[in-house]
Amino acid sequence: MIHPRQFMGAAILAGLLAGCATPPSTSVPPPVVDAAELQRQQLAAMPTLLREQAILERLESAQTPAQAKEAIALAQRFPMSRTSALYLPFVQAQARALNQAQAYDDSLALISATLNDLQLPIRLPEEITLTRLKIQAQDALGQDVKSLKDLIYISALEGLDKLPENQAEIWRRAQQAIGTELDSQRSEFNGWIALAQVLSQPNPEQAMRLWLTQWRDHSANLALPAEVANLLDSSWPVAGKVGAILPLSGTLQPVGQSLLDGLIEQQLDSDSGELVIVDGAEGVSAALAKLNEAGVEIIVGPLPKEQVAELFELEPVQAVLSLNYLDPVADETSESARLIMGLAPEDNARDAARLMAAQSTERPLLLVPGDQLGERVVAAFSKQWAQHAETQPIIQTYLNDDQRQVVSQALGVSDSQTRHRNLEQQLGIELEFTPRRRQDIGSVYIYGDSIASAQLKPLLAFYYAGDLPAWIADVALDQNLDLVRQDLNGAYLVAMPWQLDNPGGNVLYQLGRDAWSLSQSLNGQLQAEYPGATGNWFKEGAQLRRKLQPALITQDQIRPILRIEGSYLSDLVLPPLAPTPDLDLLLQ
Repeated sequence: MIHPRQFMGAAILAGLLAGCATPPSTSVPPPVVDAAELQRQQLAAMPTLLREQAILERLESAQTPAQAKEAIALAQRFPMSRTSALYLPFVQAQARALNQAQAYDDSLALISATLNDLQLPIRLPEEITLTRLKIQAQDALGQDVKSLKDLIYISALEGLDKLPENQAEIWRRAQQAIGTELDSQRSEFNGWIALAQVLSQPNPEQAMRLWLTQWRDHSANLALPAEVANLLDSSWPVAGKVGAILPLSGTLQPVGQSLLDGLIEQQLDSDSGELVIVDGAEGVSAALAKLNEAGVEIIVGPLPKEQVAELFELEPVQAVLSLNYLDPVADETSESARLIMGLAPEDNARDAARLMAAQSTERPLLLVPGDQLGERVVAAFSKQWAQHAETQPIIQTYLNDDQRQVVSQALGVSDSQTRHRNLEQQLGIELEFTPRRRQDIGSVYIYGDSIASAQLKPLLAFYYAGDLPAWIADVALDQNLDLVRQDLNGAYLVAMPWQLDNPGGNVLYQLGRDAWSLSQSLNGQLQAEYPGATGNWFKEGAQLRRKLQPALITQDQIRPILRIEGSYLSDLVLPPLAPTPDLDLLLQ
């Protein structure tokens, strides 16, 4: 007989065993979230600025193509607004990542769209960085000509600091592209290809001399590659002992002393050569005899034109670097080396014509003194202008005339007022009238000191020509400049390099410095152009000519403008005209 308690225990055990045999209840596992998707979700939840910073950091930190692709995917999932303060760094980082991921076409598209967007505040460092990334992509795609053109462009933007390394790379690429067909444009690119082709010509020496005559203003002249520089022969001796004939007594003594100070200062700075000094006031023959006795190889000077002519008539055996020009120019066929340098106003006029033609080929208005100096300026300007444009300069002279009348007449406003008065007389009534200036003028060149320039420039605005670019000459940077700077604010300037830092200083001292440097550099070193304090010097027959420094006069400084590839002989690409031009993209 089974006891009731035993029965209940068995029942309980059976129930427990049955419960254990029952399958467990099923539950749904949590979903597996992709790490990339989780990151996107986290980014989407971030404030905009933090999200932009995070994506920028991912782009910048990418070390491998795979990491670059992941960062690019995030950048494309969360595009950045063009108004963001991080937009330009974002574009640079994205372009770099695209290159790293070998997505070169996408990189070029992004960079080109950014550089061509005129609404973006792209500054010079950003433009250089983007263009270098563009070159990297072009190289990968085999677009050699395009990458060379872009390298030439940013070489001009980066200026003299990086000139040697940039030009070495440009020269290497130009030699690889000598088979490129050139067009009719006088561009920096064509000049480099033409220079590379010199070495493949039957007569490289002759081809090099021809290149120099055709590409005088080309940037390669700043540092000619050794392969072509060696083709330039020179009869100029290696500078050992230099003799200077200067007026060190008499009425020209202050002039001679300033020149001598510059010569000595530059000699000490360069630690080159030996200088022998004689007084030209004692006569050219006596001075030459002393220099012959001293055994000099080069003569610097004299300064007065009549003494220069007398020295050349004596046929010295030494090379001569005179400090004044002759009219007519000295015989270039002489067996002895003779070069003539000086501070001619024609240099300023020629450079102004080149720069103004790069801005506009409409007729230029010249406001010049009504004397022999003004005639020289007009002749030099007009000859240079004819090389760039078919229009004719408009010439207006001034002396002690009423400057208002001078400018009014030059701009045609006086004629407009005369026609108005005649019409009123014919009709017998008063007519409402606003005078009109002539509309065929594209720019204005003012040659005069600071006082004259400051009187003439404001009158352009007064007579409805304030929108025209006004250029002034280096002679305006005199001791009175600070008194009239306000009236010259916004004017373009053709100046000597030293004037940008020290307007109103001693120009003869600076000429002396350049004379010593040139005496040491003409033996194959003045290949095509020498950067000096008074200008960039280059040979033109028996004369040394100068290219000057373009700049802009502002309220508190003189701001240089960099020469880069342009429409005419690689002259300026000038900033757009505005009441206060922003030259940040063109400054050195």
